[in-house]
Amino acid sequence: MPFPLKDERIVITGDLAPHDNEDVKWKLIEYGAQVYSTASKTTSLVIAGASPKQSVMNQASKYQLKVASPDVVPALVGGATILGALSARTGGQPKPFDGLHVVLSGSLGKTHATVRASLERMGASVSARPSSKTDIVVLGDGYTVAVQQAVDDGVAFLTPEQFEGLEAGAPLSDFIGRRDVECEDLVTYAEQQLRAVHAEHTPDPHDLVPGESVSFRLLPSGRIQLRLDFLVGTPIEATMRARLQRRDWPTVVSPLELSLQLAF
Repeated sequence: MPFPLKDERIVITGDLAPHDNEDVKWKLIEYGAQVYSTASKTTSLVIAGASPKQSVMNQASKYQLKVASPDVVPALVGGATILGALSARTGGQPKPFDGLHVVLSGSLGKTHATVRASLERMGASVSARPSSKTDIVVLGDGYTVAVQQAVDDGVAFLTPEQFEGLEAGAPLSDFIGRRDVECEDLVTYAEQQLRAVHAEHTPDPHDLVPGESVSFRLLPSGRIQLRLDFLVGTPIEATMRARLQRRDWPTVVSPLELSLQLAF
């Protein structure tokens, strides 16, 4: 018989209901897998059911292991490889975070291991520190200086509440727009988008900044950089960045730069 899981190291943790844990364990062994209850850096896959051991989830986060829910079980016990089982969860269709590198930082309301597992089910590669490859950061309370620098450099970001929306089925495009819009006049398009986002802002008449300098850059990578002068580092700047990243932008071959004077 074929051994699609030959030499794969699989960890089972938590209740795999409606599947029986022992039945799943022996079926995986039948297909060549080595099945464990604790994880290590050589683990191929963690199948996490209800109430998984926190120690296992901590190791999964530490070693950036693949983590899946019990929905992979039918494919695995049916003779699929690990990769085949992970693809089968979505019928082979693209996942929301396919090919994206995501960083988690700060308090997210859930353990990082739980959020990481959810992101990986949606196709993401997840890490704790930003790099030049980072596409998105999920920002919780108390996120690091390095992550703030990544956001300043134009990396897209999500709040824990927005991530919960994605888990509930909201499309990623609700929070991060396309980067392939066609337009002939890039500068005019960018200025229109900036002014439209600014128009969404309701100024406080007691804290009005009449001539704020707004610096904007759209990079070939699709990253959007926005910096305010007097209001740098404020919630107003963060809100402007979030609104800009939700909009659709063209692809540029060289950085597009724009400066405006706006009242806040």
